[in-house]
Amino acid sequence: MSSPRNAVVSSLAFALVLFGFSRAASATTYVVSPTSGNPNLGSVISKLQPGDLVEVEGGAQYPGDIHMTNNGAPGKPITFRGIAKNGKLPVISGGDYGMMLHANYLVFENFEVKEAKGAGVLMKGNEVTVRHVVVHDCTNHGILGTDEETGNLLIEYSELYKNGSGDRHHQIYVATDEDKFKGSVFRMQFNYLHDAKGGVSVKSRAERTEIYYNWIEGAEYQELDLIGAEEHDEGVAREDADVVGNVIRRTNGGAIARLGGDGSGQSKARYRFVNNTFLMHPEGGFVFRAQDGLESIELENNVMYREKGPNFGLVREEDAEWVGKTSNVYGSNNWVNRGTKMPSGVKDTVYGSDPGFTDKGAFNYLPKCSGPLVNAGTDTPTSPAKFPFPKPLALPAMSPVRSWLAVGASVARTNAGVVDIGAFECASPPSLGPAPKSSAPFGLDGGTLNGIGKKKIAVALLGVGGIAFLVFRRFKKRGVPSPETAKKASA
Repeated sequence: MSSPRNAVVSSLAFALVLFGFSRAASATTYVVSPTSGNPNLGSVISKLQPGDLVEVEGGAQYPGDIHMTNNGAPGKPITFRGIAKNGKLPVISGGDYGMMLHANYLVFENFEVKEAKGAGVLMKGNEVTVRHVVVHDCTNHGILGTDEETGNLLIEYSELYKNGSGDRHHQIYVATDEDKFKGSVFRMQFNYLHDAKGGVSVKSRAERTEIYYNWIEGAEYQELDLIGAEEHDEGVAREDADVVGNVIRRTNGGAIARLGGDGSGQSKARYRFVNNTFLMHPEGGFVFRAQDGLESIELENNVMYREKGPNFGLVREEDAEWVGKTSNVYGSNNWVNRGTKMPSGVKDTVYGSDPGFTDKGAFNYLPKCSGPLVNAGTDTPTSPAKFPFPKPLALPAMSPVRSWLAVGASVARTNAGVVDIGAFECASPPSLGPAPKSSAPFGLDGGTLNGIGKKKIAVALLGVGGIAFLVFRRFKKRGVPSPETAKKASA
């Protein structure tokens, strides 16, 4: 026979379970539209609880300065979802900040955000996802992640353009709180960034940065600024970065990426670049600028091409402060212009005058199947034993696209033989697979943050096979679709 104490404990446990089921069952969907009882997002913000969904009607404009401070919960995020109407997304316009996501476990998806003075979207929380948004014409930053109260962040399937100003305001600028959320990751994937008004395309001070399958071009300064946290305390963390499967293109002179620090914080980190296509401006002087404290740079299977020829350096090191006091640039199987001086730690380089792109004038950087990039990479990119990179994405499973993609409309990369050098595989023409029925994220909680989800890869592979011929003809005739065309198709 149970004791009175055990009976009380059992009753309390049962009550808690019932409460949990009750709360899950009572998750609410709110509809925001100009003609509803909730004409703007401000009218529902204070009511939201874990698991709630806010559906915002498209074809209408809503005022900015929305400040979300209610937390979701693990497995029960609070979701803001735009619902297209007549092909048009809801627009959040103006304000100091368009949408401020100042809480944990939030999802913000399917919106257009424009003309904010501070940032179009501000991320200040843990497990915050921004998905399938277009952010443009914001005076300072397009998307900003603060260095206090910020943990895991995900930006995917989004387009940013005409954001930034001067040298301190950028298309994307992210940091994480290394005291409150140790081990946090900022991941961006399947995005299209272009035509900035100032700053850099992506500036990250996050504890770990993962940049996968993006098309990035058109910054005023460098395209990537991967550096240390401001006022970095000794022994807090290295701010490592894993950069895999991207096209990164400079449209004016200067470096493609700055690594280490900018004078206000140094990472002392490890940087890994695998299967990227780096396209320098004809007047560009070098690919990477190493500055302040950093530990190592690893380069595997990358194309680093300057159309005008080899008069550039791979890494500018004069401002670097290498951990261990010696230059640590390693890797293998990269393609560079003939005559480029490679660091001694980079082996098996493929030199040439033309990497053999299908049609670079149309931004089609798929390698010709008879070209020098094909089967010229390494299937086992390996960090040097002295500087092993933690939890790397070994080889790319997808390819980037120069347009704004619908969620899940990814390009699967199928390697035939040895992996090709660069962001594309000759055997995998740029064919868009259909978006899956479910647009669930890869998930920052689900253990897939450091590896692409198998289900999405399978969906993309199946989709590619179904429409490869038709889409390949479109790419062959026209190149990649314009952003305007892609927006109409994706809305």
